[in-house]
Amino acid sequence: MKRILLFSIISLVIMEGVVWIIFGDIKDEPSSPQQPVSEEVSRAPETGTSLEVPVQAEEKDYPWITTEVKNDRIERTIHMGVRQWVWEPSILYAKEGELVRFVIHNADVRHPLVIPDLGIEADVPPEGAVVEFVATRKGVFDFLCGTYCGVGHAEMQGRIVIE
Repeated sequence: MKRILLFSIISLVIMEGVVWIIFGDIKDEPSSPQQPVSEEVSRAPETGTSLEVPVQAEEKDYPWITTEVKNDRIERTIHMGVRQWVWEPSILYAKEGELVRFVIHNADVRHPLVIPDLGIEADVPPEGAVVEFVATRKGVFDFLCGTYCGVGHAEMQGRIVIE
């Protein structure tokens, strides 16, 4: 029994080391806050017109953000990455009344997205997910991972600012 326990502990330590080596080269610096969309949004036909909003200089950087007007409502799509113990970006922006759509690209294990103050709980399996909600009120709302995902789970937090 002692050998099994010792083997299990050693295996976990080795797995943590491998994860650290694999993800150690990735920047863990917080992303710079994105620029909010201009206040002037032209009225679009009901069929919808895409208003591309480039936020980062390089295509590989997150977040990829687009806005689109459909049926007189702005739909904001934000691509974000998630992996053990990081939401990328960790600070997101939207405007009250918008339909917010997170396209979440998951790099490893299950990371349910939970925004307690907005009543949002959405599963994000390893293959990723799309999470939509209407930003019904202004404020700063914290989000977190809803399932224990390893030693850095407690620090895996982010924030959405609804203006």
